[in-house]
Amino acid sequence: MKKSDFLSKLIIGGEEGERLPSFRKEQFLYIVRDHYVLVFLSGWLLFLFVLPALGYQVYMSYQLSLISDPTTSDLLSWSLTAYGVMIPLVALVFLGLCGDFCLLSQFVKGRSATLGTFFRGIKENWARSLFLGLLCGLALFLSVFSYIYYARSVNNLPLRYFASAFTLFIGFLLVSFSLYALGVQVHYRNPFGAYLGTSLRLFAKRMLPACAMSFLIVGGFVGPALLKGGWQFGAYLIVFFLFMPLLCLGYNEYQAFAFDKDVNQTLFPNHFREGLDRHKPKE
Repeated sequence: MKKSDFLSKLIIGGEEGERLPSFRKEQFLYIVRDHYVLVFLSGWLLFLFVLPALGYQVYMSYQLSLISDPTTSDLLSWSLTAYGVMIPLVALVFLGLCGDFCLLSQFVKGRSATLGTFFRGIKENWARSLFLGLLCGLALFLSVFSYIYYARSVNNLPLRYFASAFTLFIGFLLVSFSLYALGVQVHYRNPFGAYLGTSLRLFAKRMLPACAMSFLIVGGFVGPALLKGGWQFGAYLIVFFLFMPLLCLGYNEYQAFAFDKDVNQTLFPNHFREGLDRHKPKE
């Protein structure tokens, strides 16, 4: 590719395809083909918002390794510090996800986008994104703290496993809802109360597939953390430079499909099959 072509794709997002796709799966491939520079750059920008949490997590893991034979009290004290500070850092990650979702959603709607769309999305939705991020960070904090407490303090083995699994499940459910609500806010403009109610109703309708896709995205954040040393940082680079942009695009495509089925066809006909060829058969 010529340098001028690359800069054009970076600044104006590349050219639109010759025709609109008929289905969301087909549109996914079209977007990757026509806008691959901005699609992958969005993942790299998101990584900048993840770096503070990643660096702090590495530091706290090192601090934990310095404690020989940690007691329950040591672990609870460590989790209070580690995951208490992580709450605002997770909120920062959600600001990055907001920019990412705003940029990708424009392509899903069949509109043009630029690098500035990422930052404009953050500017327009920062308050709700921070709220969702704080909710997600609080869920992470309570889940880890409760897991450590039940795993080390409850003697009844079945009760220990049930309590630990239940707290992790509730935490994951809140994270899944936060991601789904993040997508709702970039598609619809509602007052805050109506926005939360709409997000809850739409999430309840699509809970299982939404949780499955959230599991993949959360796995991209958590999976590399299980590795040690330089392997961990290398895994994060691979995830955010290659896989996370495609995962976030796929998530936006799924939400557009779900919104068409659940809301747009009856309440927002102007948004129904937006970005698709409306003369072709429905999905």
